[in-house]
Amino acid sequence: KNCAEYECPHIEHLNISGCGFEARKLFAASWVLTDIDLSGSMEAGYKAAFWKLFKYINGANDQGVKIDMTVPVINRWHMNDKYEVLGAYMAFYIPTVHQSNPPLPTDDSV
Repeated sequence: KNCAEYECPHIEHLNISGCGFEARKLFAASWVLTDIDLSGSMEAGYKAAFWKLFKYINGANDQGVKIDMTVPVINRWHMNDKYEVLGAYMAFYIPTVHQSNPPLPTDDSV
């Protein structure tokens, strides 16, 4: 239902387990991403990453264009064998209209 309000990447629904989880396949596409700073609190890291990406879609890019918000916002965590978090990033899907020529971020950390 989110995809009725916001643009989503092309997704293939693989199965629904009935226990609250669904396997999905995301097809190749351009995304804008930034690292989540884990040196402080996780909440602060999430907020900082989100606002960096939000600034990008609000014109902090080499084309100076505003880009529509999309869903989902992806967070990816990198862990070692002991399930300790080593790093993470947050990503926004680039809408179809910009897929062939995505604006470059003006912030080097994006």
